Amino acid sequence: MSVRFYTRLNFGWKNLRACFVPATTLTMIQEQQKNLPAGQPQDENFRTPLPFKTLATRAGFGWIGKSAALITKQFGNAIRLNGVLTDMPLQTGTPINESFCGECDECVKNCPGKAITGNSWSLNTDRDNLLNAFECKKVSTERGKIFNVDVGTCGICLTVCPWTKKYINSQNTIK
Repeated sequence: MSVRFYTRLNFGWKNLRACFVPATTLTMIQEQQKNLPAGQPQDENFRTPLPFKTLATRAGFGWIGKSAALITKQFGNAIRLNGVLTDMPLQTGTPINESFCGECDECVKNCPGKAITGNSWSLNTDRDNLLNAFECKKVSTERGKIFNVDVGTCGICLTVCPWTKKYINSQNTIK
């Protein structure tokens, strides 16, 4: 991924939108995660107890793409997520329960590690049915050595997503 594209991709953080999750979802999460520590890092399987992208689907913000990344109609996957858990009553969006990727398989075709299965997401789909996280991490680490980078992902699945390209191409402020 070029520095220029990375800069354009990360421009989306300036356009953050609120993402609220229905209180019933939070109640369910609170019951399952009684003592959820703040800032919980990924475990040895690259999982967290409370993935923000899952909450984002419940809030109607987007869906999980074939690459296991959150995709929105407005920004594609040129987004970053964070959150605050609260029991404050807030207006929420309509939960999204299925992928809008359709027959697109650009991320699958372009993944250098062949880590993306090509399966479509729907509610309750496990990440492992979409992505081999270990192969993704292995190839990302190998590719990162070229740039002396040992964290993150290669980002190719992000760059080839038509939803992300649509957003990037709509931005006239960064060329």
